[in-house]
Amino acid sequence: MAKSEKLVIAGIEGFIGHNFFQALRGLSPTAQVYGIDKSFRGKKDFTAVPCDLTDKKQIKDVLSKIQPNYVFHLAGVPYSESWDSLYEGNVKTTISLLESIKEMKAPRPRVVIVGSAAEYGFVSPNSLPINESTLPNPISLYGASMCCRTIAAITYKNMGLDVVVGRIFNVLGHGLSEQSPIGSFAKQIVKAEKGNKEPVISAGRLDVRRDFLDIADATRALYLLALHGKSGEVYNICSGKSFSIGEALRLLLKNTGLAFKVITVPSKIRKIDVPEVYGSYQKIKEDTGWQPAISMEESLKRTLKYYRETTKLGVTVDGLGQQ
Repeated sequence: MAKSEKLVIAGIEGFIGHNFFQALRGLSPTAQVYGIDKSFRGKKDFTAVPCDLTDKKQIKDVLSKIQPNYVFHLAGVPYSESWDSLYEGNVKTTISLLESIKEMKAPRPRVVIVGSAAEYGFVSPNSLPINESTLPNPISLYGASMCCRTIAAITYKNMGLDVVVGRIFNVLGHGLSEQSPIGSFAKQIVKAEKGNKEPVISAGRLDVRRDFLDIADATRALYLLALHGKSGEVYNICSGKSFSIGEALRLLLKNTGLAFKVITVPSKIRKIDVPEVYGSYQKIKEDTGWQPAISMEESLKRTLKYYRETTKLGVTVDGLGQQ
């Protein structure tokens, strides 16, 4: 991206937004970055713009002043059982943003929107790996809200906007929320290492298999979609492999000197779950050249490192992107 180009990152304070901005420092160090969120923490290396993403007038005023070349919609609500909250955070924000851009004078920005593997929901084993032609079949309200988000994106593309969707699978790495299974394990490990709890891991099902990738790989994919993705297309951002939750836990435990006991907690077991999920990244590789570069083992080390650092500081960051 050229020095004069302006980028807007909506949801820059979240897990994906924060990591995407950090990645931009290496990918496009001269781009002008404007971060949109409701509030901000600490000193920023970008132009911080407080804005309610559900307020179309606010968004339109902000974008009209900035006149960005690219808008990355990375805001959302990943962990909620409330449809009102999920609709507000994942659907209404998307419609407000796209409607505001539609009303802007040309040239309008290219928009990259984050989707989720949760949109696919239940997929039969003989239909794996999941590709982009797989029909959505969500089993959670979160997955349903993200389907609505993608449909909105495609609808506005058909109205003349330049929109690309990147469906991110299960993300690991720096900033991973403790509300995710792997984040929960990492948090429990670090608390035990610091003597704040017994070396016991509380877990749900360990046999389900998921497609994990590092947040650094995911953010690089979003950047390449902005440059090379085809308008109106949906792209899987995944590793192309599946690991069981138990395998991930065993790899995490290899990085600690304590001997842990693992116990199953019934409240952590989902009533409805998908036995195995993994996707194909062939489409994004063909169109942008992207493919994952960080191993599962390395990504889990980064996740644990993050919790060791932030548990000391008492800091956590939540964000979008988990199934």
